[in-house]
Amino acid sequence: MTGAAALDIRIDRKTFRMPANGGSRVAIEGLALSVPAAQFLCIVGPSGCGKTTLMNLIARLDREAEGTVQLSDGTPVESARIAYMFQTPRLLPWLSVRDNVRIVLDQAEGAEGRAEALLRQMELGDSLDDFPNRLSGGMQRRVALARAFVTEPQLLLLDEPFVSLDLPVGNRLRGLLLDLWRARPTTVVFVTHDLREAIYLADRIVFLSRGPSKVILDETVGLTRPRDVEDPAIDRFRIDLLERHSSLLHGLAGASGDQTPGAVQ
Repeated sequence: MTGAAALDIRIDRKTFRMPANGGSRVAIEGLALSVPAAQFLCIVGPSGCGKTTLMNLIARLDREAEGTVQLSDGTPVESARIAYMFQTPRLLPWLSVRDNVRIVLDQAEGAEGRAEALLRQMELGDSLDDFPNRLSGGMQRRVALARAFVTEPQLLLLDEPFVSLDLPVGNRLRGLLLDLWRARPTTVVFVTHDLREAIYLADRIVFLSRGPSKVILDETVGLTRPRDVEDPAIDRFRIDLLERHSSLLHGLAGASGDQTPGAVQ
């Protein structure tokens, strides 16, 4: 399989067992979502609504749910090249920057210098042989982003990857992500609780309800690319969206655009 992957998701019901009382909790119910190839999709929802659970189901790290996650041609999603960037960089402390990226490549790809070229593009050429404990938080996220892109994935999953970063560093990484996506088109599913970040990044934003989670709003972002993170049009789009859908989005964390660490202004 080549090129970006188109994705079809249907989660009829996802439950978690509650050992304390022997019961169960429904996390997701009646969620249906399709993602066209090479689209940048942002998923927004309140904390605890099941965003990370959904991402783990898409990545097939969790298979215990009623429903299906597949490519649009009906083949299993596992047949696509998938990369997953988590909330924390998850670098291996005993490996250098270079080897933390090369670890996801086969021997032939590693010998091509693909990891080194991408790291230099991300201004990490002077840190190739450094270990993660020598890097700032922002640099560690850049390494993790390089590791996600180096395999040229057909599906890229990012679960709040820039949370906790200060605003300038976060915005720089958002810009790098968009640069990499434009140069190496892939289907992106990006989870965030910050609406400004979603508007800056996405072609389309899907809003999830409080649990049991389902899609309550599916909105196309009609702003031209490339976008400037400081463009007033981002905030105008946010205000208009909130006014048009106030009854649906009222009270959802993040939907109001309240600032959080690393949020787009």
